[in-house]
Amino acid sequence: MCEASSLFAASLALSAATSAVSYSAQKQQTDAINAQKAYNREQSTKNYNSKIAQLQAQEIEAQDAALVDKMQNKTMTLQEQASAEVAALESGAGGSVYDVLMADFDRSMGNFDRMTDANVQREVLGLQNQKEAAYAQHQSEYMANAPVSGPSAAGAVLQVAVDGFGAYNQYLKAPTKKTTSTLTGSQKKYGVGYGHHGEMGF
Repeated sequence: MCEASSLFAASLALSAATSAVSYSAQKQQTDAINAQKAYNREQSTKNYNSKIAQLQAQEIEAQDAALVDKMQNKTMTLQEQASAEVAALESGAGGSVYDVLMADFDRSMGNFDRMTDANVQREVLGLQNQKEAAYAQHQSEYMANAPVSGPSAAGAVLQVAVDGFGAYNQYLKAPTKKTTSTLTGSQKKYGVGYGHHGEMGF
């Protein structure tokens, strides 16, 4: 029984050492993988934020440019309208001609504004689509770099016990060695230490 207990203790010690080495190696590998994944997530977030900031700046720039274009066109149209008004008055053009001329300037300015607004709306829509694409890419990269699960310490301890009991059970199932008798025929017949007549030998 002492031999079995010693074997069980030795099996547990060996299994514990093996499991500790395996657990440590797996944990180091998992930690290295997760460190790289954390770096990838951080870089993905930085790239995404930079891309969004760039697109937002382009959107503001497009809207500002459209506003400037409309203001410049309005200024130029009003100047042309004033010049045409003076020319019409000097030429003695009738009121109906003057009204038609002024209406043309108003219509031209309105058409320019609508065209400019439509162009900037298309540009802004394109930039918003790029934002959505950047977000989808960022989400995909973030999920692809989710941390992986490491080895379980409880599982390693359980494996030690399983391995130890396994070795112990193998020992119990192993056949025991039978000792070969070295007694002589007469000793077997009369018992050890007795002579042929059953008397104690000296």
